[in-house]
Amino acid sequence: MDDIPWHYVAMIFIVFVSWLYQRVQEISAARRLRGAQKKAAAEAARKERPVFQETRTLGSPPPMPRPAPAPTASPAPVPAEIPIPKSFRELFETIETLSNPQAPPPVQRSSPPPPPLPVPAVVETHPAPVAKPKPEPKEPTSSPVPGLARVLRHRKSLREALILKEVLDAPVSMR
Repeated sequence: MDDIPWHYVAMIFIVFVSWLYQRVQEISAARRLRGAQKKAAAEAARKERPVFQETRTLGSPPPMPRPAPAPTASPAPVPAEIPIPKSFRELFETIETLSNPQAPPPVQRSSPPPPPLPVPAVVETHPAPVAKPKPEPKEPTSSPVPGLARVLRHRKSLREALILKEVLDAPVSMR
């Protein structure tokens, strides 16, 4: 332990820490400069495009657009007052009615019901003996068993529960 010159190690450590501190200061200054440049670019872009500002008072209706008269058709009557829309849907409906005043509302057509399907004639022949299916164990209805225990008692429902768990659970890659 006496072989290591500790004062040199301490000086190297101090120089390293000061160099690291200088690097951190340079990086933070570069970030501030980039942030200021982005902010200036956004401000310039915002100043280039006009911002819509309402000049009417809140209680008055919006100004009516004056449609150009069509040379072949007579101008449609314009409603005297347009209500202020309360949702985007109402706004779009108002714009559509103002841009297409002569368009009739869509009429729902009722189609006649389809003809009934023909019933195939049943021809009885001598049926071949059919093997009776194996009866499944019946669930006891008289004893009050909680729902989960009743479901997990049968092998088929256990299998279905495991399949549902795999389908509905998080993907294996996310576990």
